Amino acid sequence: MPRASKIHFLLLGCSAIAASIFFHGLTIYDLIPWHIGYSDILGFFEKASLPGLPYIDKPIEYPVITGLVIQLAGALGKTKIGYYLASSLMLGLAAFITTLLLVKLTPKNQEKNLYIYWIFAPSFLFFSIYNWDIIAVLFSLAAFLAMKKDKDLLAAFFLALGFASKFYPVIYFLPLILKLWKNHRFKKIGGVIGIFLVTAGVINLPFILANFDGWSFFYHLNQLRGPNLDSMWGIVSLLFRKLTVSEINITSLVCFITGAWLLTKRLKDFGTLELSFGLTLLFLIFNKVFSPQYILWLLPFFVILNPPPKFLFYTLELTNIAALFSLLAFFFQGQLVSYLYMNTIAVLIRFLCLLAVLMLFIKKYPRLAAKKKTQ
Repeated sequence: MPRASKIHFLLLGCSAIAASIFFHGLTIYDLIPWHIGYSDILGFFEKASLPGLPYIDKPIEYPVITGLVIQLAGALGKTKIGYYLASSLMLGLAAFITTLLLVKLTPKNQEKNLYIYWIFAPSFLFFSIYNWDIIAVLFSLAAFLAMKKDKDLLAAFFLALGFASKFYPVIYFLPLILKLWKNHRFKKIGGVIGIFLVTAGVINLPFILANFDGWSFFYHLNQLRGPNLDSMWGIVSLLFRKLTVSEINITSLVCFITGAWLLTKRLKDFGTLELSFGLTLLFLIFNKVFSPQYILWLLPFFVILNPPPKFLFYTLELTNIAALFSLLAFFFQGQLVSYLYMNTIAVLIRFLCLLAVLMLFIKKYPRLAAKKKTQ
């Protein structure tokens, strides 16, 4: 990609990030309703400003790197505005670096995808400064770039950082191991596993030793929590039979593992990026918790690989936003049943869109694989 084009994309990316910062920041001054400009970042100010260290003195509902980012923003910002600005600067920097990595990973003939499926995508505009997912997306893309350059040990390092940020990048470890196994690089598999475990250990071990219960709070919380209302499991429990947490945990895990096995069988000549895309879709389809910013995980795959049709993409994006706003309105505007109905319809359509994206990708994969071989 020419240098001028790279600068152009990065400047547009900075503008989108600034717009996200500005939008969510309006709620601090009550310029827009809280349920419209809501962000998890602002909701964590009180916890960030509490004395003590995360995991040791106070529980945090996220893995260690995210918890440390929250703590650092609180220490730097001190006030609510300062905390938000510090958080926004760190997340904005992460979003900028992510955009830079995505520009490097995007094939020459697919540069226009950066406009549609990243910079001007509703999820990037709304969710880059909303939760801390962009940090995990950054480490995931860094791992994919390392894989592309055949630097698998470095990829394992970045995946461990992603795992210590938001957990979900651990699923990308499977395509990396399968790639090495397929190429009979068995010795390197041991090195990759070792780098991942050592990196994850260095990050987590100090907190494990200092306060195991505080460190494991995130994992216990996710094991014991029920599905949220804007997940498919929540809709199943609402419309049909209320499932127990244990039933959902076991069923969702079996569905994901079965889906992953079928996917690897179907994508016989898979690339690490293609299989990672499929696994991400399976995770979003079957996971018991679905937060709206999770669509952000998919956007880089839409840019780099063959994206879904625009109608399907914007249906997915808009129903995702509708699910968020209807649920926030339900909680903050008197819990009217009509908002719950709207949320249910939006979640069902979003679920069908994710299934459609997966089916279309599997159908298109043979052509994508053949195209990749000729390049």
